[in-house]
Amino acid sequence: MANISLDCEERKKSMMTNEHKKFPDSATCIDESNYPNALTYGKIYQVIAWDEEKHQIKIESDNKKKRWYHRGYFDFTGKTVPTLKKILQYDSLEDINDWIEVTIELSDGQLRWCIFITPELLKKQEKTAFSKSEALLHYDNPHIIIVSVLSKKVIELSLNYIEAHGSLLASTKSLE
Repeated sequence: MANISLDCEERKKSMMTNEHKKFPDSATCIDESNYPNALTYGKIYQVIAWDEEKHQIKIESDNKKKRWYHRGYFDFTGKTVPTLKKILQYDSLEDINDWIEVTIELSDGQLRWCIFITPELLKKQEKTAFSKSEALLHYDNPHIIIVSVLSKKVIELSLNYIEAHGSLLASTKSLE
């Protein structure tokens, strides 16, 4: 019984609350992927407690529940996280024979660019053939996003999904 009590005391020491002030006051969400109804990408949350041992922070989430989240979902530098402000330009969605180029603007003023393509259209692109039935279709282009259908709705939903998972910068190229 004494060991259990000692373990609880050690655990309490590894957890800090606001009165200790040994951790950041706020945390910016950089990945809402597993908690879409509780966290919002780019939102700043007040840190209530910090668990060093479990690498977790306690916050009040969007659904007004106070709970623990892994610190990997947050940035603690105090900087704002660029978020998708608007989609500025699409290539024509009328006669699609190739891919669609999309330009976006982020909340910090960055202009970024990416390409949307379907697997079927990707197969039609120039390729390096290894034999009649084997070919290299695509590599080393993280700004190419492959979707099932090329439509304004799918492009918007895809960009929002990629942003919520913290990968919008990695999935687009800077135009500056």
